[in-house]
Amino acid sequence: MMKSYSKSLIVTVIIPLYNRSETILRTLNSVKDQIHRPIEIIIIDDGSTDDSGEIVKRWKNENNCNELSIVYIKQNNAGAPSARNKGLKLSTGKYIQFLDSDDTLEPEKIKKQIDILENIENEIAICDFRFLYEKDKQVRIVKNDGELIKDMSNGKSIYTSTPLIKKNLLSTNNILWNENLTRNQDIDYLFKVLCVAKSYIYTPGVWCNYIIHSGGQISDEYLSTQPQYIKRIKSLCVFSYRLRRVLSLKRKKYLFEAVVRLLLSMIMYLIKKYLNINNINPKATYI
Repeated sequence: MMKSYSKSLIVTVIIPLYNRSETILRTLNSVKDQIHRPIEIIIIDDGSTDDSGEIVKRWKNENNCNELSIVYIKQNNAGAPSARNKGLKLSTGKYIQFLDSDDTLEPEKIKKQIDILENIENEIAICDFRFLYEKDKQVRIVKNDGELIKDMSNGKSIYTSTPLIKKNLLSTNNILWNENLTRNQDIDYLFKVLCVAKSYIYTPGVWCNYIIHSGGQISDEYLSTQPQYIKRIKSLCVFSYRLRRVLSLKRKKYLFEAVVRLLLSMIMYLIKKYLNINNINPKATYI
């Protein structure tokens, strides 16, 4: 039985979409199956060239109602960060849930976290998640307990869909996705969100599914693009300077450590690249 809340407890689920005709229905149905109501779903089609848009439009016509408001907008291809930012601008919910168009949420995910956030003075609730390997049905569970800000300063990703975030935290501090990043956008964004939050809470439970499938995934870009160390360092430096009066000394320390780690990683990357180039056998290039 769906539990309804007042209109003030709308949760906005933001889904960037690009050529996901084979997975988008599974993703949308996982939102429809949420116990919590009301929910606003904002799907930003980032220039899909397959029939993803038509599938979403049909699903919207079948499911749109007062307690499940569905918005579909198509834009020119500009990347997932741009799509998420547009979704944020259009959102009307008190809480924000990000979800990729090939992943899913467990039915109790939003309800469990909103119940906690409404009863405890926290701005973010973060759960565990699982990797689901479609091909062989393997499962790997990843926990998000511990000191998450410290872990993220060392490069850990907590996965985009695990947090439920109070929108006021994002709007007050103007936290947007960096549209200049083509990889590691989630680490950059969620690390910033955690840094400005006065408090967050770990909600034990595996309520999100990161699905590994045969189709293209955002992580595939990592194999074909170079690390964006300079852009990521600049992103954190601009952020820390802009919010220098808001951030605590401890959060500034973690930001500094993250920048240092990125600098060291960049140096190691350049050294390895240089050594590989200089170790190439000149004759081998002509074989």
